[in-house]
Amino acid sequence: MSDITFTKLSWQDLQHDCLKLYTKLDGIQIDHIISITRGGDVVARIFSDLLGNIQISHITLSYPTVPGVQRRAGHSGGHHAAPL
Repeated sequence: MSDITFTKLSWQDLQHDCLKLYTKLDGIQIDHIISITRGGDVVARIFSDLLGNIQISHITLSYPTVPGVQRRAGHSGGHHAAPL
């Protein structure tokens, strides 16, 4: 079994965390957001809205499979992994 653990966040948790981080950005000029595709897209969109609808660019990372984690049937790439 893999040592990877996951934390399930509610929508309210995600919004709260984004707003908390946003308040720490006071005085920092941000003109572009780079999002890691999949989990980062939602957070990037929230921050784009908070920062005045600034531009978002997306990147996708590919990585080898994690020991003890098997890919779901019909999908390629390690980011579609599910625990055994």
